Amino acid sequence: MNNQYLLRRLLDLLSQTLAHSDVNGMSTKSLGTIFGPLLFAPSCRSHDDLHRDYDSLNALATVMIEQGSEG
Repeated sequence: MNNQYLLRRLLDLLSQTLAHSDVNGMSTKSLGTIFGPLLFAPSCRSHDDLHRDYDSLNALATVMIEQGSEG
């Protein structure tokens, strides 16, 4: 299984979660906040670097989830 396939499957799952946002309360922004740091933060980054980039990582994840839900 390659990384591209795994990312596509994760975005599909997040799109399904988003489709039920009326029940689970998870918006694209909420999902981006949860998954942004998990998807884009290499383990070698310092806590300060991660904190500084937190908003950008969340925004990037949010856009990816939005795009995934449209496809």
